[in-house]
Amino acid sequence: MDPPDDSATEGSAPPPSPDTVESVESGDDEPPEVAAHTPPPEGMTCEELQTILEQSLRSMYPVLPQDAKRYDSVFVLLLLWDVSVLGMDMIQSDVENLARIFEVLYSYTVSVRKIPTFFFEDPQAWVMRMLGDLMGGNVEDALIIIYYVGYGSQRSQNEQLQFLWHPPSSQAPYHANLRVSLNFSSLKDKLSEVDCDVLFLLDSWYPDSSSLGEGKELICAAGFDPLLPTFSCPFTNAFADELTAAALEAEFLTTSMLFARLVKRYVDGLRGLKNPPVHTQLSLGTQSIHLMPVKGTGPTDPPIRVGRSGRVMAFAQPTTSPIEANYTVLVRDATETSADEIKSWLKEKGLPDTAKVDVGLFQHGATPSLVLKIPVEVSYCLPSNISSASLHGYFDPAREPINERSETYFRI
Repeated sequence: MDPPDDSATEGSAPPPSPDTVESVESGDDEPPEVAAHTPPPEGMTCEELQTILEQSLRSMYPVLPQDAKRYDSVFVLLLLWDVSVLGMDMIQSDVENLARIFEVLYSYTVSVRKIPTFFFEDPQAWVMRMLGDLMGGNVEDALIIIYYVGYGSQRSQNEQLQFLWHPPSSQAPYHANLRVSLNFSSLKDKLSEVDCDVLFLLDSWYPDSSSLGEGKELICAAGFDPLLPTFSCPFTNAFADELTAAALEAEFLTTSMLFARLVKRYVDGLRGLKNPPVHTQLSLGTQSIHLMPVKGTGPTDPPIRVGRSGRVMAFAQPTTSPIEANYTVLVRDATETSADEIKSWLKEKGLPDTAKVDVGLFQHGATPSLVLKIPVEVSYCLPSNISSASLHGYFDPAREPINERSETYFRI
């Protein structure tokens, strides 16, 4: 593909001097010709889409053993508010169950902490102090997992997201002093600077899907504030179930696979998930975080598929979720053969789940579009620069006949 023509901007002349301006105004010289600004073409190219799909397939699951990242240590900080309101004992029980899963089945270093609600204690500073005590300064080849439960929110004047503890409405008059906030935006910014991978698991909402940076990921219960009653943690229980199943079956698990299984639970109506989970986008070309027991404590490696003579061995392809993510992508150079060409190109790469990537042509308006139906695991790994793609929703092919797919979406 030829590079764009930058001749209109290279070697531009400096601003005219006052003398030049006077001569132009007096008509002594013709005014210089001004190059018209041409807006960038709408949509991406087929080649760009191919590259993005390949990168997403590679990020979803490590094809080669050397691509798998196993951490020397994993630190888990589970946070809930230190309050005594109706239903809090049930929440604490769910959190403690999750802590046991991380500690017993994954050999992670785990700490359950209650965020103080006293006015003289800054929750953000307290969280950072607890995290420092847990890690002891050891961040080399480590993973940090921050879990938080609590609904209710507000926007401060500088637009930083704050999570609040909102007790049930019947309790609100008696617990007005519990409106204590945790400034998650500042906490997120601080953790984005640490030299290790970080995974945020929020049993709450988070409205921003943009990338947090390389090695930083976030999965949460909703993309909006549902202000749910705080009597149970369906999102927490759902991913606790998935973590348990993966560990007991000695199955390799990535965050993209975990997210896809949460989406399937939402589609199937399991564990009370009434809202589709959401996530932040991965940085371009990065792997989704691997969730395995720490080195030396569990299965030494994921299952290996033995290659034929002369070929490199590869990981056995995982059992992926059957749920599809449905996209429309503006592709400015798409033709009638583009969909088949992209599928053939991906097949030649020999990556996992390429057979499940379905591409079709859709012409509407001046710019042609390609319709993508891809596994949710692959959707999770789409980079943040795919701005010309629109996600319509999730679909379970097993639920409806193929000819009804376009009408059956689980909207997000």
